[in-house]
Amino acid sequence: MNGYNSTSGPPKKNRQDKNPNTSILKEIIRSEAWHALRGNAPQVYTMFLLERSWVKTGKKGIEKWKCDNESRIMLPYRQAQKDYGYSVKKFKGCIDNLIKCGFLDIVEHGIAYNRVPTVYALSDRWRNFGKTNFVKAERQKGPCGYPSRYPKTEV
Repeated sequence: MNGYNSTSGPPKKNRQDKNPNTSILKEIIRSEAWHALRGNAPQVYTMFLLERSWVKTGKKGIEKWKCDNESRIMLPYRQAQKDYGYSVKKFKGCIDNLIKCGFLDIVEHGIAYNRVPTVYALSDRWRNFGKTNFVKAERQKGPCGYPSRYPKTEV
């Protein structure tokens, strides 16, 4: 007996457990944007890379690993504080630096008081960092200096 029902198959594992590795491209480490990162921002970028989930694609025997949430990564401040020991201020500063240098983009702003986490996307804007065609981005600010859920529109 194998310990599980033969019709249901083996128990499902967490997708992240299937591929325990993470990597950073040499191109990223050698880039001007990577060297412009301050403080713990490189470590925080690595934390975002660890939050990716992977699935196998392709035919059996020639499968390839593919990231299936590169544009929807959530890393709440509480998790960064609990798992990695970052204060909210330090973590926010690192995220702002990663956005400024082109490594992260904000897809959806979260609402702290409702415990809705911000959704981030890994970005390739860093490739043009320091060039004239670099697209600058930063966290949108609300009227009191806090991040705004909805951007202001000019009428």
